[in-house]
Amino acid sequence: MTTGLSQGEFNIDRMCWLAGVSRASYYRHWLDSAPRRAETGLRDLIQKMALGNAHYGYRRIAALLRREGWQVNHKCILRIMREDNLLCLRARPLFL
Repeated sequence: MTTGLSQGEFNIDRMCWLAGVSRASYYRHWLDSAPRRAETGLRDLIQKMALGNAHYGYRRIAALLRREGWQVNHKCILRIMREDNLLCLRARPLFL
């Protein structure tokens, strides 16, 4: 019985057997780590925007992301900004 894999390629069953873990635990770990990897691109972009626009809060950052085509929730942006300590700086009034 052949599986159609070329030399050096393994399927999930084979890799799990070699590592000594069950397929269920592999997929459980994969589901836990996949969203974090997907969020790193968004987190990087939010950091760049927040550092470039120091007076922007999560609402303005969300608007900028929507203009660039990202579909993100404002609560997610707020959570990321809080975790990374990207607080908005208040503009001080100018006294002449």
